[in-house]
Amino acid sequence: MSPAFKPIFRRVAHSVLQGHDRKRASMSKKKKRKDKSSRSRPRSGKKPKPELIREVVGLGQWKNYVLESENPVVVDFWAPWCGPCRLMTPILEKVSKDYQDSVRFAKLNTQSNAQIARNLNIRSIPTLIVFYRGEVADVSIGVTPADRLHKMIRRVLDKHEGVGFFDKMKRLWRKPKQETADQEVNNGDR
Repeated sequence: MSPAFKPIFRRVAHSVLQGHDRKRASMSKKKKRKDKSSRSRPRSGKKPKPELIREVVGLGQWKNYVLESENPVVVDFWAPWCGPCRLMTPILEKVSKDYQDSVRFAKLNTQSNAQIARNLNIRSIPTLIVFYRGEVADVSIGVTPADRLHKMIRRVLDKHEGVGFFDKMKRLWRKPKQETADQEVNNGDR
């Protein structure tokens, strides 16, 4: 072999031994570009899904979306490496569909928003906190089943919307009196 071809041969031999194939590498780059461009285009005929659970990033969004909200806000404190946290996502999506108009749902990554997690004393994840007008109304630590999350939300809504136990009892006691008065009026007309 001539001395002029030795450096070229060494580079080619090295790339083959390392498993590099220029043709495959260039093909995969083209495919990646093609995939990225197809994702950026909107799908025809499909409407975008409404945002049921909002990812809160930073103190400004935290203040605007959670602390200054007039509606109750359920916040899921999670981290990307946490397996049980990933189990909470489908549960939150399911419950958020039931309370679209009356309750807000948010997720807060404790790794990227450590200051907020520290201020709220979040020691373990997943942690769910229900806020009402900037104050903590209810807390659940660990994976929370959908029925327990429904109960937490109903408890907060009942307490703050005036539909608690005693208000329900008052309404129940008032209904029979109104019905009997209507019946007496109807009986007197006959």
